[in-house]
Amino acid sequence: MTKICTQCGDEKPLVEFYKHKGCVDGRVGQCIKCQLIKAQAYYCANKERLNIRNNKYNNSHKKQLSAQKKVYYQANKERENARVRAYQKDNREKYLKRKEEYYTTHKTQICNKEKAKGKIKRERLATGYIKKLLVQRTALKHGNIPDEMARVHRTILQFKRYLRSIESGKDQKGNQGTCKESRRCVG
Repeated sequence: MTKICTQCGDEKPLVEFYKHKGCVDGRVGQCIKCQLIKAQAYYCANKERLNIRNNKYNNSHKKQLSAQKKVYYQANKERENARVRAYQKDNREKYLKRKEEYYTTHKTQICNKEKAKGKIKRERLATGYIKKLLVQRTALKHGNIPDEMARVHRTILQFKRYLRSIESGKDQKGNQGTCKESRRCVG
């Protein structure tokens, strides 16, 4: 079966018309192409108003939209990861440029964050790492090493690091005007 589009006047098969229960033949009067052109024209004419409306909706439904995105991502994880990888591969220069622009505008924040991460990481690893060293170098078992002994050994290691930093010309905190944890942070 065919139908004539009320917009362009072309005779087209019914599959090229959207379904609509309110119409006599169950299809709208305009073909899909004409409706898309009409929708694009409407969007261009009312872009600001539509963007404000959409932003207002998105802001008032943040939690709901976030939950929907998480559910969708979990259901389509491989597909989404493949899509992102393909985009990054196809737009490598654009992606790297945007990444570099972000870094240059947020350089101090990134460096401070990396310094804090490194400090926390050193503290977090310290006790376990030190106990591991003590187990390797002594006859003690891991569970038998008192925390006081680990603290003393940590102090010894920190003193050795401090001596090495003096020999290499770094200041007391271990940096030369840069954040030590990141090679990107220069200056």
